[in-house]
Amino acid sequence: MEENQIKINQTKINKPKINMSEIESHIENEFKEEVLELETETAKVNILIEEHKNNLSKKQDFKELHSIYKDCIRKIHPDLLLEPTDYEENLFYSSKEAYEDRDLEELKSTQNLISRHKIENEPKTVEDFEKLRNKLEINIELEDKEISNIVNSKPYTQQKFLLDTKKVNNYREGLVTSLLEVEKEYIRINKELSELKKENNLSYKLDLTKNN
Repeated sequence: MEENQIKINQTKINKPKINMSEIESHIENEFKEEVLELETETAKVNILIEEHKNNLSKKQDFKELHSIYKDCIRKIHPDLLLEPTDYEENLFYSSKEAYEDRDLEELKSTQNLISRHKIENEPKTVEDFEKLRNKLEINIELEDKEISNIVNSKPYTQQKFLLDTKKVNNYREGLVTSLLEVEKEYIRINKELSELKKENNLSYKLDLTKNN
């Protein structure tokens, strides 16, 4: 009995102690990479969610921006008024600039000013609309002339040429060839002048960049 008790006591003494901190550290290191990867993927998902929310918000803002701009233009566009005042023209250009800059708050502010402004020259009678029609026809004619001038002048007239890669390359090669010929001629003339200078003890130098 005593021998058995001694063996039991020795077993207890020799039994290795369990170090919980080491076990926890081992487990933590073992799953560290998995946890890091999970956190990274979670962060990516959160970023995508935020981007999606922002895109939805931007689309909604653009719809509102477009709607407000249409309302402003319909009320204050100079072409739709018989004799727009400077203030009305400024309101129009302010709304146009805010729309182009995608500045919703500025456009709302301009819309508020337009709604509070009383337009005196808004067409009301048949005669007024006849005048407005004549005004629009004149503006259309002017726009057509401007478009015609653009279409029939450079660089618009060079559009087909510029889109033809072969012609552009040939033209570029021609310019390079011409430049080389000019350089050769410059060298030849300089050489002749140097010889003349030696023969006549002259001290002038050719400068093709100056006019005679």
